Amino acid sequence: ALQPDGTLKKNIYKYLAHEFAHLWWGKAVKPIPEEEHPNSDWITEGFAEFSSFLALEKKMGKESLYEYFSNINKKFLELPVRLPVSKATKDKYKNWQDWKCVSYSKSAYLVYMLRHLMDDKLFFSQLQTILREHLGKSITTSQLLSHFQNKYGQHVDTFIQQFVLGSDCPDYKITYSVTRNDKRTQVQGIVTQQQKQLFNIPLEIRCSANGKSETIKILMDKKQVPFRMNTDFEPENLVADPEFKILKKVEVVRNR
Repeated sequence: ALQPDGTLKKNIYKYLAHEFAHLWWGKAVKPIPEEEHPNSDWITEGFAEFSSFLALEKKMGKESLYEYFSNINKKFLELPVRLPVSKATKDKYKNWQDWKCVSYSKSAYLVYMLRHLMDDKLFFSQLQTILREHLGKSITTSQLLSHFQNKYGQHVDTFIQQFVLGSDCPDYKITYSVTRNDKRTQVQGIVTQQQKQLFNIPLEIRCSANGKSETIKILMDKKQVPFRMNTDFEPENLVADPEFKILKKVEVVRNR
């Protein structure tokens, strides 16, 4: 929590929340590697870092959290090596920062995504169950995931298979146009998944202008998914995933 010169780091409570969380993730419950999932640090550090997200959101608000997620997105997309979090052992990376990006930041982001796929009551209740059942014991990746798989719907199972056990993330390109009449403005466009593996996850799209906004949710379960929304204002901005619920790359193009 200290800078090299001995001064406190910015957002000190975020760092403290991470370290305090190790009383649970790493002490009370001890993640251990297994043959199929040799990197158990994604649990130890990922859930501790997720706890720091909660502290950041509570202390500074969601906008600060979104800024942090934006930086995670950027760093992850620049990684020379992409591996599933449970297979991303330190020897697979040339420098510690790249490994940290996966085992700390990406892992915590995945926990954050899982939270939003479930409702808060179910999600935090399940965390309590995990801690209670494994208190003073070890836990593997397979054991951890079994607490979520085949229990909360196909969307959660698909997320685990594609994001947690997978190595890539969605690469969206959004093209859209705006048409107007006397009373309404219509925004219509297409979202294209540009990566090889298709991801299946809800995506929110928000148009905004002068303090007004309109948001829709579409299910990205195909290579291309069209969308349309009507507004009573002319949009100045269109944003995909405005609340950073998805680790992704995105490009937005307006057709004039």
